[in-house]
Amino acid sequence: MFHWESQSTTSATSQTGQRYINHRRAGSHILLFVGETKKSKFGDGAPYIFLGPADYVSHEGERPMAITWQQVPGHTRISRANAPKVAGWPYWQCSRRRRLPMKPDITSAAEVRGALENCFDTYESLCADLSDDEWHAQSLCPDWTVRGVVDHVTSIEAAMTGWLPDDDTTPPPFERAGEFLADSAPYLDKVRGVFDARRRDLAALTDDDFRRPSWTPIGPGTYGGFLAIRVFDFWVHERDITTPLGRTTDDSGVGAELSLAQVEKSIGYIVGKKIGVPDGKSITFDLTGPITRQLHVAVDGRAARVEQLDNPDVVVTTDSTTFIQLACGRIDPQAQIDSGKISWTGDDALGDRAARNLRFTM
Repeated sequence: MFHWESQSTTSATSQTGQRYINHRRAGSHILLFVGETKKSKFGDGAPYIFLGPADYVSHEGERPMAITWQQVPGHTRISRANAPKVAGWPYWQCSRRRRLPMKPDITSAAEVRGALENCFDTYESLCADLSDDEWHAQSLCPDWTVRGVVDHVTSIEAAMTGWLPDDDTTPPPFERAGEFLADSAPYLDKVRGVFDARRRDLAALTDDDFRRPSWTPIGPGTYGGFLAIRVFDFWVHERDITTPLGRTTDDSGVGAELSLAQVEKSIGYIVGKKIGVPDGKSITFDLTGPITRQLHVAVDGRAARVEQLDNPDVVVTTDSTTFIQLACGRIDPQAQIDSGKISWTGDDALGDRAARNLRFTM
């Protein structure tokens, strides 16, 4: 799966939005191109890599639309030199930030396994406790009810059941997600069945399996890295359910650490591109808990995380859960500002801009 954002003015009902959604019906083709680096080894613009055709899966929100595309297996990589021969160039470029490599050493294999198993346990308990009205309640994902969120995370696990990567370019058989959704068995039994199968998969994994080169949603990585991203997906979507329902969650532990790590890896992009901190300026994010951390970013030609800032231009203070949810575009920045959940000291204009523009994914 590839997650991509449209232009900031595109709505789902606009001509452009409808072209994205209904491209197969209209007979048009979506083609994915990515830039792995800004410059080639010769110092000029690096070529784009053609990853292959893709099909629309779903979208969330609008202005911009956050669209999920599923890569179609079987393709020939094409560079910028011959890309114009391919219909659709250059309109279907993936965001460059999605190609940042997954760090393989975020945490140990045992911790990732334990965190994912905890996700299964949490969702089983949550599902068993939901009322009929809660199942149909709106989640924080604009296009999904609570049931839609559970469908999403569970169907992906169904597609991954019994699968191990052979290389870092071939995704899991995501078409199997549809089989889960089409199964007429009692819903909770289906969910438990998928999670039980995945528990058996995880129990059988070796350390070498975790280090296997693997396709991941953000580019080539390791299978352990892919599983860490799955923990992130579960963790964020759990709060997509519990936040509107007013239910409490445990926002500490390995799952929270792994989820914050996914945001941390893109902190340079967030500061440089989304917030637009000017060259020569710096910012510190002071996370007060449950995960306590200070993230220091300085802009010197490009935004990059640094170990320490003695006098940042602005310090933005919030809790780790609000920080992650804002970065994922799940909650309204203004509401968090009004409630005091996010605040800042120093450059007032820059702090305000930072609080409102943390979103880098949806």
